Amino acid sequence: MSQGAAPASQTSEVMERAGRLLARHARSEWDLARRLRAAGHDAEEVAAAVARLRDLGLLDDLAFARTYVEERCRRGRGAAAVMAELGTRGVGRDIAEQAVAEVAGDENQRAIDLATRLAPRLGRYPLKDQAARLQRRLAGRGFEPDAVEAALRAVLPPEGWD
Repeated sequence: MSQGAAPASQTSEVMERAGRLLARHARSEWDLARRLRAAGHDAEEVAAAVARLRDLGLLDDLAFARTYVEERCRRGRGAAAVMAELGTRGVGRDIAEQAVAEVAGDENQRAIDLATRLAPRLGRYPLKDQAARLQRRLAGRGFEPDAVEAALRAVLPPEGWD
């Protein structure tokens, strides 16, 4: 064995740990590497394991991002929020944008769908308050202002749009 090379037992230990982490749920390369380093594995071993898993097709940031976008959009999150969440998980902006473009669908329609589900809960408030509350809810979930406006126009009578 050459000097500086990790013993086979350490490499297999890192791969086993990585396999257990990936078996729980998909992860980005950055997240997996961070977790492996936090478990006390050497940075070089971790880098080698991540590269090997990528080569085997078991670690793919774009596939992870697509799945993540699909799940978060189904739960009523806007594209801006999903992009930010992917960023905190170490997914590059280009990959995140590609995944959102491929998977998220029509943001206006998703905002309308969510507003349609939320609006009946707001019926006890005056129309102006309904609009303000709905606007805050949608914006807080990461929907762009245009999508929020489209949703308000779709679910509230015209006098509630402003």
